[in-house]
Amino acid sequence: MPRNASGSLSVIAQIIMLGAIWGGAFTLIKVLVHDLSPLEIAAGRLALGALAVFAFLRMRGGLRRPANALILPIACVAMLDTLVPYTLVGWAESRIDSGAAAVLISAMPLFTVVFASATTQDEDIGAARLAGIAVGFAGVLMLVGSPSVIVHSGAAGQLAVVGAAASYAAGALYARTLLRRVDAANFTAVKLTLGAGLASAATLIAGDGGSLLTLGGGDAAALIVLGVVCTGLSFVLYFRIVADVGSVGASTVTYVIPVFGLLFGAVLLDETIDGRTFAGMALIVGGVATVMYGPLFERLAKRMVTKLGVEPVRALPPNGS
Repeated sequence: MPRNASGSLSVIAQIIMLGAIWGGAFTLIKVLVHDLSPLEIAAGRLALGALAVFAFLRMRGGLRRPANALILPIACVAMLDTLVPYTLVGWAESRIDSGAAAVLISAMPLFTVVFASATTQDEDIGAARLAGIAVGFAGVLMLVGSPSVIVHSGAAGQLAVVGAAASYAAGALYARTLLRRVDAANFTAVKLTLGAGLASAATLIAGDGGSLLTLGGGDAAALIVLGVVCTGLSFVLYFRIVADVGSVGASTVTYVIPVFGLLFGAVLLDETIDGRTFAGMALIVGGVATVMYGPLFERLAKRMVTKLGVEPVRALPPNGS
């Protein structure tokens, strides 16, 4: 967790920024699924993302190749948090609304807590963080409103997005162990490059790939933004957050994604934003803040109790004596 309040505020601002970027990604994917297969979208965005991060590192003079021993583990992360979820979400959005997909991806923090609890990951999962996750999830449910928003989208597509959320969670947990030995930007560059290679191979095996060469101007622009901003540069930011606050804290970004999905819908598609929307946003912001600040307040409360010498309340014997 961040050591001070200003650090926490900075991370929260980064989470909100990342939520806006990834919220827009669902809209771009919905545009592209009409002309590209899920594997073509994955391969294109990964390749463009890798180029963007390499260019970013080259300009800053910080390009470094990780140790050979890390290449295979990074390839595993590439499978878990790029190739598998990108393909699943692309396939799902050919069957369900992009808004429904953005809401369903918010299951990621729940998987992250379960996976972190079941492993030896150095994650601070206390009552405060669990409460924050619950509050954020309640905000997502309020944004959804009627269950029919998701139910009418189709079970297969829903399950695909939930599977993507689980894959993202596993990838984030594994990535944190590797980020202790390589910086976020170089880790992202190698991961996206390996992911692009895996996705390209899978695309060719599936007999796809030709549509990438015949994209119109609008689709090409959408793919470039999806690759450069929503895949490449956003992952640099994401892994910095993971390194700072852990995978559980970073996973709360998936609660912010539906907020921006709705906002983009209102601005671009004239969709309605009502009081329920603002209430849901408030719950989501409160949940993220609780995940970020909760452990700090827990520690402060314990210190105050210790300093005051307050004895814990003890239950009376059964006979009341």
